[in-house]
Parts: sequence; C-alpha cells; structure tokens
Amino acid sequence: MRRPENEPMTAAISPVERQFVAGSRLAGAATIAIGLFALAGWAFDLPLLASVLPRLATMKANAAACLIVAGAALLLLHAPPSAYMRAGAFALAGCIAVVGAITLAQDLFGWNAGIDQLLFREAAGAIQTTDPGRMSPGNAAALALGGAALVLLGIGSDLAVRTGQTFAAVVGATALVALMGYLLDVQSLYRVRAFSAMSLNTGLALLVLALGLLAARPGRGWMREFAADTNSARLARRLALSTFATLPALALLRLEGERLGWYGTAFGIGIHTVTGLIVIVVLLWFLTRAANRAEGRVARLARVQAVLSGINALIVRTRDRRTLCEEACRIAVASGGYPLAWIGLVDRERTLIEPVASAGAAYGTLEKAAGGLSLRPELGLMGPVARAVLTGRPAVVSDVATTPDLSFRAELLRAGVRAFTMLPLVVAGEARGVLALHASDRRVFDREEIALLEEVAGDIAFALDHLDKEERLNYLVYHNTLTRLANRTLFQDRLTQHIAGTARAQGKLGLLVLDVMGFRNVNAALGRHAGDEVLRQIGARLERAHDSSLLSRIDADRFALIVPRIEGEAGAVRAFERVATECFREPFALGAETAQLAVRAGIATYPQNGADAEALYQSAEIALGEAKKRGESYRLHDPEGDRAVRERFALEARLRRAVENRELRLHYQPKVQVRTRALAGAEALMRWQSPALGLVPPVQFIPLMEETSLIVEAGAWALGQAAADARRLAEAGIAGIRLAVNVSAIQLRAPDFATSAARAAGDDPGPRAIELEITESVAMQDGEATLARLEALCALGFSLAIDDFGTGYSSLAYLARLPAQSVKIDRSFVSAMLEDAKSAELVRAVIALARSLGMRSVAEGVETEAQARFLADAGCDEMQGYLSGRPLPIDELIVFGRAVAARASAGMDAEAGR
Repeated sequence: MRRPENEPMTAAISPVERQFVAGSRLAGAATIAIGLFALAGWAFDLPLLASVLPRLATMKANAAACLIVAGAALLLLHAPPSAYMRAGAFALAGCIAVVGAITLAQDLFGWNAGIDQLLFREAAGAIQTTDPGRMSPGNAAALALGGAALVLLGIGSDLAVRTGQTFAAVVGATALVALMGYLLDVQSLYRVRAFSAMSLNTGLALLVLALGLLAARPGRGWMREFAADTNSARLARRLALSTFATLPALALLRLEGERLGWYGTAFGIGIHTVTGLIVIVVLLWFLTRAANRAEGRVARLARVQAVLSGINALIVRTRDRRTLCEEACRIAVASGGYPLAWIGLVDRERTLIEPVASAGAAYGTLEKAAGGLSLRPELGLMGPVARAVLTGRPAVVSDVATTPDLSFRAELLRAGVRAFTMLPLVVAGEARGVLALHASDRRVFDREEIALLEEVAGDIAFALDHLDKEERLNYLVYHNTLTRLANRTLFQDRLTQHIAGTARAQGKLGLLVLDVMGFRNVNAALGRHAGDEVLRQIGARLERAHDSSLLSRIDADRFALIVPRIEGEAGAVRAFERVATECFREPFALGAETAQLAVRAGIATYPQNGADAEALYQSAEIALGEAKKRGESYRLHDPEGDRAVRERFALEARLRRAVENRELRLHYQPKVQVRTRALAGAEALMRWQSPALGLVPPVQFIPLMEETSLIVEAGAWALGQAAADARRLAEAGIAGIRLAVNVSAIQLRAPDFATSAARAAGDDPGPRAIELEITESVAMQDGEATLARLEALCALGFSLAIDDFGTGYSSLAYLARLPAQSVKIDRSFVSAMLEDAKSAELVRAVIALARSLGMRSVAEGVETEAQARFLADAGCDEMQGYLSGRPLPIDELIVFGRAVAARASAGMDAEAGR
C-alpha cells in the first residue's frame, strides 16, 4: 500500500510514534500466529490448536485463514513502498473484506453462497457450532470492517485514516464484547445471536488485530493525540490501560452481586457505588501523582535549563578559572535550586580531587574534605567522586538513606540532602574535575535531568580547557618552550621597563648578547635532540648564575641578559666573565658524549649605546658581530664605529624577520623565442617588500642572504612559490612553459638538496615546470659531487640552465658532461655585441657550442630590436630582457602570456588568410 506523501518516514518520526509502529508490526505477526495455530488444528484434526479451552467454541477455518491474511496485509502496510507491495496488500485486504461481507450476508439474508465450504466441507450430520467454515455474524462483521480499515489506512489521506481507525475501533469493540461474555458468563454469550460460536482465540486475535490497526498510523487521524510526545499524552496512555483493567473488574463485581442477590438491594447498590468511587479515587490519585511528577520534572528541567543558560553567559565574560568555578556553583544554587554545589579539580600528582569552589549550605563534608578527596576507588562519598572521574560518567546516588557504605551519611541527612550526583568535567576523553550537585528530594536525578546536567558539566569543562589553553598560549607567546626563558618579545618589554627604571634613577644598565660557539657542531655531529638538550642545560645554568627575569633566548644559539645597576662598562664585563665561567667552564653531558662549548658576547650599556630597548639591543648585536670577526670572546660597542656596520646589521636583522614573516615576493621576467616571440618561460627574480624600507633591490639583500645562510630558507620558499605559480599558469591555460629559479652554491652543496627541492616543488606539475639556473662557477665547484647532484635533479624532472656563461672559469670538457638543457649568455656580452666584434664572435660561438651540445641558447639583457635581429641571425633560441618584458608579478605574467598567445593566434589566422 502506498505511503502518504505528507507522512514522514520511520527514521523521521518521534520515538513514541516509532514504538506504536513497532507494536503494530508485532500485532500483525501475532495475528498470523493465532490464525496459523487454528488452521493447523483443522488441517491435522488437533482440536487443542483450534480452541483455547475444552467445551468452548472453536475458531472456524475461514476465520483462521482471514486472520492470517489480515496479519500479512498489516505487515505489508509497514513494508518499504513499491508497486508490487501495494498491489499485494490491497488484494489481501480486499479479500478479507469480501469474505467477511459475503459471510455476513449469508447469515442475515439466508443465502447459501458456499463461502463457508471453501476450505473444509461440512461433515455429514454436523451441527452449526461445529461447522468448519461458518463463522459468527460478529466475526464476519469484524473481518469485513478490518479489511476495509486496512484499505483505508493504505490510502493514507486524513479522512481515510480517520475512517479506517474508526473501523478498527469497532473491530476492537466487537472482540471486547465477545471476550467480556467469556469473562462473565459463557452461556450468556450464546444467547446473543451475533456472537454465537465466536471462539475465545478468535476474540483475542480480533482484539490484537484492532490494536495493530489503530497503531499503524500513529501520527495521523484520531491516534495523533494519543501518540504525541507530551506529558498529557503520556498520562492519557497510562489512564487508558488503567481504565481497561478497571471496567471489567467493576462488571465482574456487579455480576457477582446479582448472583448473590445483593444488587437489587440498597446494600448491593451501595457496595457497587462505594467500590466504583474507590476505584475512581484511586485512579485520580495515580493520575494526580503522575501529573505532579510531570510538573515537577518540567520545573526541574526548566531550572537546569536556566543553569545552562546562566553558565553559558558566564563563560563568555569570564577569563579567570577560580571566578568561573565560583560563579558556576552560585548559578547552580540560585537558578537550579540545589542546596549545595561544588567543583573539584583533579590533582594527578597527589591522586585526589581538590575542591576549589562551592555555593549553598556548607554542612561539614567539604570542610572534612579540605585536604582533597581521594581518587582511589574506595567506598563512601569518595567512592562516587572517584567513580565519576575514573569512568568519565556521572555517578548518581538516588537515595542517601538506603545507599550502603556511604561516608558522611549523617552529615548529609542532617543537612536534608537525600540525593546527589557527581558529574565529571571531561576534556579530550580525560576527566579534569567534577561538578557535584546535591538535592533535597530522592530520585530527582532522572535520565532527562542527568542529560541536561551533563551538558552543563560539558560547558564548564570546555570553559576550563579554554582558559588552560589561553594561559598556555600566553606562555608560548612570551616564552621559549625549550629553555623556559623569555623570548625576544617578552625580553624587549622587560628591557624597556628596566631602561625606564634606570632612567628615573639616573643610573646605568648593561646588555649582553651571547653567542654559543660550537653549538652548530653539536647539532651536526649528534643531531638536533642533542642540540636541544644543550640548550636546556644552558638555560638551566644561566638561571642559576643570573636572575631568570633578566634572561632570554633570542635565537637558536643566541641568548641575552640584562645587567642592572652597573657603575660602568667594567660591571657589564665582569657579569659576562661570571656567566662564561659558571655556565661554560664545565662540559655539557649528552648521554655517553660530552660537549665543551664556549661563549662570546657583544656588550652595550645604557645610556651610552642606546636610548631605548631597540637601539641598545642593536648596539649589542653590532658589538657581537665585531667580536666574531675579530675572534674575541667579548666586544664592547664602540659609539664611534662605522655607521655602515649598524646599517648592515639592521638590514640583516630585518632580513631575518622578512624571511620569517614571508615578506619576500617573486617577480617573473618573460623569456620568449627569438624568432616567433612566443612565450617560452620566465625567470623568477626575488623581491623584498619591506614594511619599513619599501621595495629593496636584490643587489642589497641577495649577497647578505648568502652570507647569513638565509638563502637556504629563502631558496626553498622560492621553489615552492614558483611551483605554485606554475600551477596557476596551467590553470589559466598557459601551459608548457618553465619557470626558472636561481640556485646558490650554498643550496647546491647541501647533500639532500635534490630531495628537498622536489619536496618544495610538490606535485602536479612539480619539477617538470621548474628550471634551475646555476652559474658556471657554482657548477665547477666540487667537481664530481656537484655533477652527481645535478644528475639527481634531472632524474627528478628538473631541467638545468648554465647561467652567466662565459664570465667564470669554464672547462669545455666538464661542460659537455653537465646534464644541462640550456646555456644563458651573460648580459655583458649581449650589450656589447653590436659595437664590439669580439663580443659578437663570442656570442656566436656560445650559440654554436650550445647547438652542438644539444642545448638551448638564451640571451640575457636584450633591450633593442637590433640586438634581437642579431641573435636571430646567429641562431639563438630564446631571449629575455626589457625588450621582451619587465619582471612581472604572477597575475601580470598571466595577462602577458594570454596577450602573447592572442597575438600569435592572430598572426596564424592572418597567415592562413593569405
């Protein structure tokens, strides 16, 4: 049968409606089972299967068959909708209705349609009560209405469902009348012609079928009110069950009164009336108690909702753990109505719960537990606490008076506490504490209230975790996690405060910037873990030798310390000598190994070397740089020193921050084919967009990068960024070109450069879209090792270009072995080739050499059409320079590539037109 369009699927209905539907399916199966038993009794001549008790009427074979079909149709009503299921269900339901209607017509009008002889023919000389097929008129009417109800419920419209449920109610009433006859007086049943010969099991089966039909569509029709998930509907369902049990009892009482001759007397009538009143009062009492409990539960849940709302509002505005716990307990008492609420946090080291906040009536238990409640799984009040924390689930004591072995029972009962619950504060699967709530009534912590209270505890746990993370984050922001010393940011703040205090006192202050010598060797020889251990030991030794609030780890192997209240530079020097002696005289133990390290320092003093923290720190770093150059253990800053040193040092500091803060950019200078001017590739040129200095030219910072080894990190970033930009070009439809990235000698010397370059370039298109440019001087260094690294890069998919060819020391034999795909002619030759015949011949020779070695030739610095024509005549493959295009950001390069492609397409169209 079809499912109504506006009826929700089972997965979408309420839990109560789902229970009704499950009961309807069970009723269908039970109806089939009763019918099968009776039919088997007729088929195998087993009377006990067809009747319930001896000498009672036996279920007729036709009735049994109809009940089987009705149960099957009811089950199909709940089956997944399909055309075959629908047709089969309608056919079964129609069959039941037709059989019942014909049987009823036979009895009313005296017809002999033979419907009672379909399954078992009448035995010779059989009487009516033992006919195998003939069913009673009431039975026939019930089956006809049941079949009609199945059809109507399958149609599914609101009117059809209401009518079908009405028919089902009539079926149930018919069965109840028959069953009441059996309950009160069997012989009286047979005096009513309509119910003669209706067996006990037939009545039961019809009643079960009627209940299944009524429960089949719980969300529609008359049953919508009974199946609602409300307190009123729940009370109505309970009252209905009580009424069904009460009314037969009253009827039986009246029948017994008639038999004893009491009913016609005033005494009998009084007995019946008083009994009815007692039953009604008892029902009203149960109904009132259920209503009161429901209202109490609603009120409690409303108070818990108020607690939840108040705590959520508290979480938004609170930034302190103790305030959060105290206010949460106060809200639980004020809004939740709990006489006592307290919060305890877990102390894992001491294995106990320590109460940190409470509100409400303090009745002595918390005072006794001031030292903490044990987390060991012991009995008593500590038992529920430990159970909640260890299991991560609420521990509920519903009745303090009856719970065995409960500590503090006397104090609890004396304070009027009858129940309590311990709610764990769980974060990431681990209980960090417990929220304890006490109640003055027994068994108030039901499932619904505990579910809401778990949400309250979850919100408190979330807030505590958030505050812990905030504190941890603040610590990480201002401290170095390895050494636990202040980081640069916090140190700068502290230095500023000390300078301000020194200025008010008109005193002097020293600043030491320390550089640990030999630390890089420890990392290289023993690994980063050993280096980290050295740094931890250095931090611990510095804290023993100097006030920790005046210390900082500034960089990887660089520390700083403030020396307050000095008389002059000699005081700062003495402080350095003390630190060098106490912290670096003894070797550092690294397992089975030891490391002997030394330290050098740059020393600056306030106010001579700087008026603020930044200037003073820069002076100390400049002094440290001079100490490193001169090989001295310390160096005092010279105020009259070279200004260029300070500027260069400042530029280096800014450049370090620029690499960390991603201030570098890539611009691309197009490379085009000399003859067609089609885009062949582009060379990535690094730019530094400094917030303070603006756009810094590469000539100012690239050499500094190579001196400070920042080129390694910047080069890896450039490879990754070029690969990402190559993907953008491919997505824009500009495919087949390579982006060239310059590689320094420092990068190439790294043994793992090939794998790190492939990792930085990534996949799709990855190395295939990247060309690495290496100067011939770099290519000549380290001979065979460099050649092996270049071959490894080519094997990974990178292409290689020899940059600035002709400006270094070249070996033609070595050049022939290089796995390069192109040779770049230096701009110095290109700019002079039109005026200098030797330069022109050299350019031609390089082009010819490249062609003979199977390489592409690329001319750099092409700025005029005359230079381009010369290169075309000489057979040069590609060129780059301002004639082809200036260096462009990736977005503008995409526009440039599309424009070049459009011009090429237009030229091809024009050529095709000619």
